[in-house]
Amino acid sequence: MNGQNNVQNVKFDGIDFSQNDVLLNTNVQELTELQKKIQYLKEYPMLFKVETSKILNPYYTFEYLKKWDKITTYSALRQRLTASIIFFLGLRESEFTLLKPSDFSFANKSVNIITLKRKRKTVKTLPLEHIPNSELAIWEKYIYLKRLFNVKRETIYHRLCAFFGKKVNPHALRHSFGFFLYETTKDIRLVQEMLRHKNIANTSIYTRIINEELRNKLKKLLE
Repeated sequence: MNGQNNVQNVKFDGIDFSQNDVLLNTNVQELTELQKKIQYLKEYPMLFKVETSKILNPYYTFEYLKKWDKITTYSALRQRLTASIIFFLGLRESEFTLLKPSDFSFANKSVNIITLKRKRKTVKTLPLEHIPNSELAIWEKYIYLKRLFNVKRETIYHRLCAFFGKKVNPHALRHSFGFFLYETTKDIRLVQEMLRHKNIANTSIYTRIINEELRNKLKKLLE
């Protein structure tokens, strides 16, 4: 491998990122199926604001996660894994920094999330049942990749900006998951549980997004 860490035509531990590998094909198909559930969001901007919160449109989150042809370096692989893990687990920036490979149990399809607030540490075990099997297989293969976890917050931010080609902070990606989860389930309590909100008022932002969409549709009836 050369000094630029280029891995074109090189296999990462069994997955060839330069060819149409079966696992990667399956991954793209499974992500596309999730993306279809929110097809109408394709018309929305990639980044939009609701009140004071900036949200990464989940339609485009899936679109970028499907672009395996862009993964040609170990640095790009870390960027994709960071984006995928933060999105599918709805992680806060600090929660990602505290993650360790040992927190994942792929056999039980669960993960322990450590939240540190006001010097108080809480551990929440979340299921991984909502994540496509192909995505979990990729996580399991590369969860021990050097310098994936235990990094500075600035590193996380720079990874996401490089991956999406825009200024995307981790919380916009966390909102992306919350928005997707509410849009596909309409279960506000489930979203609260998955995002680890103590106060459901914090979760209600996603209902306001949907209500805004309904208002816009109703306005068009009078146009």
